[in-house]
Amino acid sequence: MPASSETAAAGGLVRHGFGRKHIILILAGTLTVAMLCWQGFHIYQSYQAVAHKESGKCATKLVEEVYFAATLHGNQLEDLEHGISAAAPTVLPGGVVDWSERFAQSGADLEERVDSACDEIGGTLLLAVRRVDSARLGIGAHVDSLVGSLVTEDLEGAQALLSNPAYGADRAEYTASVDSLVSETRKHLEVQLGVERRSELTSVSVAFGIFALALGAWALFLRRIRSDQLLLAAEERQRREAEEDLLQAQKLDAMGTMAGEIAHDFNNLITAIWGSATAARDYLAEGHPALVPIRRIEQASEQANDVVSGLLAFGRRAPARLEPVELGTMVWETGSLLHSMMPDSVELVIEGAPGDCRWVMADRTQLQQVLINIVLNGRDATPEGGRLTVRTRCVAVPDDESPRVCLEVIDTGHGMTAEVQAHIFEPFFSTHQESGQGTGLGLAIAHGIVASHGGTIRVDSTPGKGTRFAVALPAIEPPDEVDLTVDGAPPAARAGGATILLTEDHRHVREIMAESLESAGYEVVQAESGEQLLDTFAAGSQLFDLLIVDLDIPGPNGLECLEQLRSRGVRTPAVLVTGTGATGLEEQVGSETRVLRKPFPMLQLQEAVAEATRGEPAGQERA
Repeated sequence: MPASSETAAAGGLVRHGFGRKHIILILAGTLTVAMLCWQGFHIYQSYQAVAHKESGKCATKLVEEVYFAATLHGNQLEDLEHGISAAAPTVLPGGVVDWSERFAQSGADLEERVDSACDEIGGTLLLAVRRVDSARLGIGAHVDSLVGSLVTEDLEGAQALLSNPAYGADRAEYTASVDSLVSETRKHLEVQLGVERRSELTSVSVAFGIFALALGAWALFLRRIRSDQLLLAAEERQRREAEEDLLQAQKLDAMGTMAGEIAHDFNNLITAIWGSATAARDYLAEGHPALVPIRRIEQASEQANDVVSGLLAFGRRAPARLEPVELGTMVWETGSLLHSMMPDSVELVIEGAPGDCRWVMADRTQLQQVLINIVLNGRDATPEGGRLTVRTRCVAVPDDESPRVCLEVIDTGHGMTAEVQAHIFEPFFSTHQESGQGTGLGLAIAHGIVASHGGTIRVDSTPGKGTRFAVALPAIEPPDEVDLTVDGAPPAARAGGATILLTEDHRHVREIMAESLESAGYEVVQAESGEQLLDTFAAGSQLFDLLIVDLDIPGPNGLECLEQLRSRGVRTPAVLVTGTGATGLEEQVGSETRVLRKPFPMLQLQEAVAEATRGEPAGQERA
């Protein structure tokens, strides 16, 4: 998840502070509340409208009351007109008085209804109501005349008044005003219904819009929650991966620390074993039966040195000591040790021959460690027996790539699944951990060494059909002068004549080193600590031609002893011996001191002493 630190910081604020998710939540909540408030307001309006209608102040209801009062008033007038026209007995004086009272009462009631309506309504309805009231007043004068004629029993006069065009006009106006009230009321109701429908539609549209927005906001909020959950899951996965990586790093660091702690003592033991075997070999005549196992001990000691060097290179990232290496020769040099590691049920076949001129620039010991680790993996993969083939070959590559030399190890074992192949080079991964075999470091070390040499390592495997490891390294041109002798280097020439002060706290190592130097003709004075070194040198500084000092000795360590002597002006050549993976010693000791790392064959010690006593300048770190 590549991102800048600013983006990461912003993401942290969004996740842990007031971020977009909270804004969306507030928006969704606000829209939901707005929708509920709008619906509540709409319901309240509807309730108020119903209450207004039922309260008697509704325009439609007031006009309706005016209409009913006007209709009643008109019906009473029709009764009077019918009686006068038909000369019916209903217009007797007693009946006229009663009718007059009822007519006056309906007229007063109509007037009251009109007054109430005029106080509450307006517009065309108000005009229609006032027209009814005006028509009532206009017809009232005619009614008074008609009633007076009837009271005096002047029926003909009443009929004459009834036939008067003025009465007819006022009577028609009254009827028209009542009809107009009906039509205007209908129009008002239509307008009011349209307004209510539009209001209802608007209210529903607004409510639906707010609901849609609220629903969208909640959906966006839930989506954001889901996104945050996925983000948290990804962060948790990355955290677990980081913890696993940290755990692996801690394991590697612990391994490197452990290797550094035990390297000195372990290398001392290897040096003692290696040196003793070399000394024993020198005492035996050519063809002696013990020479073969002694040479095997020397080779095993050398391979034990490779194990420590490879472990330090993996755990401490110690720099490789590169030199031209002929791959076929290296394989044959390691062959006898590989054969000794194979059970009788596994056939080890080494194809090719030394000196095939397949050269690479590599650290020989680390390259041998790669071969041993891969071969051991193949051996473990064939517990029921089989065939294990080691061969070298040149690799055909495109024109734009450098030539490659390939080291192949092929076994006929049980093979690996794709899942196992995906983890095969991971530190501490092993398919044998349940049975207590293997640490899971062998192939990881091999992968690290190959990668540090600019090469590649590939595995091809099928369950039940074996496995093929292919290590490809950049090829180089053969050096001008090469020595491809497999059985080892010739013994060093005897130098003699020089007196050496040897300081080593490990008794077996000190004795075998002294014995080897004395066999080469040197006189050796031994010391066990830094204090004894300084005292012995102070007592006979003119006698010593060379100092051999172990780095990790009691008292002042070897480097501190040399620094004290150099500070006093002592320029006696020195060889600083160390069994640890410490780097940078060459820069600290100066040109008068060589660095020799344990374990080493005694021949190498003799060569270093010969170079130092001849006054040759100190070179690079020796293997």
